[in-house]
Amino acid sequence: MEGCRRRLRRKLEHGKEEVVSFPSPCRHQASSRFEHSGLDSLDTTPRWLTRHRSRSKLSLENLPEDLLCNVLSKLTVKEAGRTSILSSRWRNRWTCHSNLCFDGSNFPGCDTNRFIKHVNSVLQQHKCSVVEKFEVRFALWKEHTHHVDRLVGFSAALMAKCIILDFRAAMRIHHQRERNMYKLPVNLIGGENKSCIESLFLSFVWLKIPSDFLGFNNLQKLELVMVSDLGNITFFLAKCPALVWLSIAWSSLFDLNIPYPLCHLQYLKISDCNKLQSIELHAMSLTAFEYVGGPIPIKFDDSLKLSQARISIKTGYDNVNYIVNELSCSLAHVDRLFLTFRLLTKTISSTKKLVNFIHLRHLVLDFHIYEEPKNTFDILQVTRILEAVPQLEHFILHMGSYKSEPSSLKVTNCISPRRHSHLKTVHMTGMYGLAGQFELAKYILLSADALEHMTLDLAKERYPHAPWVLNPFHVLTLEGLAKRYLDPEGVHRGVLNILGLNVTN
Repeated sequence: MEGCRRRLRRKLEHGKEEVVSFPSPCRHQASSRFEHSGLDSLDTTPRWLTRHRSRSKLSLENLPEDLLCNVLSKLTVKEAGRTSILSSRWRNRWTCHSNLCFDGSNFPGCDTNRFIKHVNSVLQQHKCSVVEKFEVRFALWKEHTHHVDRLVGFSAALMAKCIILDFRAAMRIHHQRERNMYKLPVNLIGGENKSCIESLFLSFVWLKIPSDFLGFNNLQKLELVMVSDLGNITFFLAKCPALVWLSIAWSSLFDLNIPYPLCHLQYLKISDCNKLQSIELHAMSLTAFEYVGGPIPIKFDDSLKLSQARISIKTGYDNVNYIVNELSCSLAHVDRLFLTFRLLTKTISSTKKLVNFIHLRHLVLDFHIYEEPKNTFDILQVTRILEAVPQLEHFILHMGSYKSEPSSLKVTNCISPRRHSHLKTVHMTGMYGLAGQFELAKYILLSADALEHMTLDLAKERYPHAPWVLNPFHVLTLEGLAKRYLDPEGVHRGVLNILGLNVTN
């Protein structure tokens, strides 16, 4: 035994790391047990030697160069700076960070001067010649033009592919108005390296687009939030031929009429631009469209690939006529449509066009009853929308009201149903006692020949943040009314599913 230990010491002194097995004094006595258990030998490597090898393999000094860069790219600038204490190889590595992100939320209680001083200190020590992302999120405005211009120029010099300038905190904290926005010269963003920019996010800035603007040849994603002076947006977008993703929200936009074709545009979102009068563009690759605002003319030329749309009509009086007559022309090729709007309790006469949602298969209606109903609402308005979708297969209906209590439960005879031969599934929520809601449910139940599943959720509160009070007695009353009115003889028992107080019937 002592001789084995001496041999092990000599091998370790010469740098050899072979595994040595110590002979066991009871090997012969235990051999029969090992034969029955399937074990040929025991690993008798000393534990201290195994721990030594594990520590040597996990040393930061031995990590490959590409792995070190990958680890740093996942960290913020502040976190990357802290890695300088890990080892000598990490001491100055943070100065080559590829993502320069300066977010004020990471410095709670930091005032503007301290934030600018911190950013300047990092940039002075930065040694990387090219960065992937340059981001500044802080309360900066017109007063800090000199500092912001220098930051933007620095991002251009580093040929950043993604630039984010988010100054919305200035509006929330300092109540800065539009006239105090930082005015961003577009030519300053890219400098001589405009072709490097692939993604651009601007928030709470005044966008200055000069007449000699050369454009961004490789810009694929553009997002503008609370941006002023977008009168030249048509000229700006025409100079971005590779644009794929475009979003404009809460900005001073009057018209989005682009006569030039946006050949690569696939996603478009326009939200809460209250002064917007119309949307018209040529986008043959457009596949998804989102709009939040008032009822305005929308026209897409050659957008045959448009398959998904989400429309939220926040104002307006006759929204059903707008949906049937206007949107059915603009979105005739969509396959999935989500509509949010206000619904009047009285039908407004109108003339229906021949154009329908000819490709629509999935429809979600989320409407709020705008006027105070007595005991019903006119379901003709909803049925007009259904009639404009001849190929509809899946229908989801969410109903809400400004009422705090349910209305009367008197139900009259259902209107004459029309055929919906493709409708397979229906889900209705927000049914709190209006007669028109049950009339609409019966209309769908009788008119859908291929109906497979229809669910009525009676007890679900439509708006959890401002719910009406549904007591158990009222829910039980609704359950009884739904059963008697919709399926008194149990003919549709395999199709109709009424959800009440944790009971599925």
